Amino acid sequence: MRETANRWTPYAVLVIGALLFVDSFLGWHRASVSVAGIVHVHADSSAWTGWGAVAGICLIVLLLWEGLRLGGAVVAQDPTGAVVCFGLALGTVAFTAIEFFAGSASVQSASSVVVDVQGRQWPAYVGIVLALLLLAAAVLQLGRPAERHPGRLGLGVR
Repeated sequence: MRETANRWTPYAVLVIGALLFVDSFLGWHRASVSVAGIVHVHADSSAWTGWGAVAGICLIVLLLWEGLRLGGAVVAQDPTGAVVCFGLALGTVAFTAIEFFAGSASVQSASSVVVDVQGRQWPAYVGIVLALLLLAAAVLQLGRPAERHPGRLGLGVR
């Protein structure tokens, strides 16, 4: 059972990370403006505002790192490769959680306009679940043995 988990964990990290990357562009927080109950304007903010940008950068680096590991790059195959993956996943989860709890959308308005801050939307909840699943896959990967590809140097160049 453990051997099966070791084979699919790098793919799980890539798939979950890709889904989180797409989800990060959706509207995580919403604010709306209502003018005399006639005109309604909504403003969304994605996860890339505030601390979510740091989470996005950690996620991009994690996806590139896992791509190198799956491609057989020697630099990413030593035992510290899984630790780097775990550290990047932990950073992604931490900054995603900060964006989830502290993020907001804002709308500028005049004094006669009613502003309603609606808070988190469904992509934020999906994003925090995906981030936690990403961390779980990275933890499972810590026990994965390093794969050696003979004849490869550096970043997978023969």
